[in-house]
Amino acid sequence: MCEDVRLVRAQDADQIKSIADIESKCFGHPYTFKQLIEEVENPKNIILSAYIDRECVGYVYYSAVLDECELLRIAVIPQCRHNGVGTNILQLSYKYLSKDIKSIFLEVSKNNIYARKMY
Repeated sequence: MCEDVRLVRAQDADQIKSIADIESKCFGHPYTFKQLIEEVENPKNIILSAYIDRECVGYVYYSAVLDECELLRIAVIPQCRHNGVGTNILQLSYKYLSKDIKSIFLEVSKNNIYARKMY
């Protein structure tokens, strides 16, 4: 299942709505639809929707400046977790980053055991 993940750069309202739905399922303080629209419109941001078949199952959100990039969010819907989907999203997303990127940073809570295992 996880090998069937494909990424699409988030651009239209339906994709952003799917990301907002995932946000509300995955985070205690989710981005709103309006906030996500603003983030997608920012040229330094890279937001990719992840699909299995026609279902949006997750997304990844980077912010890039010069040769550095920060992974701000990665999320997978609950029913697709713990089977490699998140790792696959992360690995596939690298090809969407500029060739100039030399470093990727992220912050992970020490209490977030699953994220720490993935990274």
